This record gives sequence, structure tokens and C-alpha cells, in this order.
Amino acid sequence: MANKITLETIEQYQHQVERKLVTIKDVFDKEYEVEIDNVFVTSKIEKVHKEILEIIAEIHKQTDISEEEAMQILKLLPLLTIREFTDVPIPEKLSFIELVGIAIKLSDGGILEAVHKELPKKELRKIENNKDVNQQVMQAAGQLALVMTDK
Repeated sequence: MANKITLETIEQYQHQVERKLVTIKDVFDKEYEVEIDNVFVTSKIEKVHKEILEIIAEIHKQTDISEEEAMQILKLLPLLTIREFTDVPIPEKLSFIELVGIAIKLSDGGILEAVHKELPKKELRKIENNKDVNQQVMQAAGQLALVMTDK
């Protein structure tokens, strides 16, 4: 016989996401432990999508973006995914420029790629399969590339 859904059942979903502990290495061969969500819940996926779209809107308003910063837009989705689904301490509500700074540092240190490689592939597809968000990220990257060539 199936269980009845109760308020207790609903509350359990909030606390049921399990994490796995992985060890990654940076470019200097230093090891770090990172906790990663085993399951990417819908509310967190939507939060990542919403923030990337907000960042794209912010980018369209800015006129003083450097070429280096513009090239980093493609790293923002992995960065936001890592922030939301791991214990890597990336602050909330940062501007595009601040996020780019963190993306560059983590990428230069090999952390961004090492952590992203450890994320569950099946769960990553839940984020990557949103065609609307991916299309907007690619359009923003293309538009930034055009702006950079005009400078």
C-alpha cells in the first residue's frame, strides 16, 4: 500500500539531499575536500537559471566590459552550478565583474574544472538541458564578442 503524503513528508524533502565527499587537486597538486550534492533539486536548478539570466541582463547594460571579462561569460554557468550544488564558498548576489574575478581565480588554480568534473553527469544534464538559458548565454557571448571586435 502506498504512503500518504503528510506535512512531515513534505518537510523531509528539504533535508533529504545527500552529499558525497570528493578530493580534488589544484594546479599546484594541493588537495581539497569538496562536498557535492548527489541530486540537483528543481528549486536550486531554477535559482541557477534565474541568476544567469539576471547576469545576462546586467551585462547588456554595461559598456565598460574588458575582452578578458567578456570571454569569461561561458564559465559563469559552471561557476554558479558549483556554488549552488557544492560547499565551495562562492558568495551570493555578486555582480558580473565580481563573478568573473572568482571564475578567473578558480580556473587559474584548476579548481573550477576539477570540481565541475566531479559533479554528477546525470544531474548536470538537468541544468544544461534548459535550451532557453543555454541559448541566451550563447547569444550574450556572441554579442559580447561582436562588441569586443568593434572596440
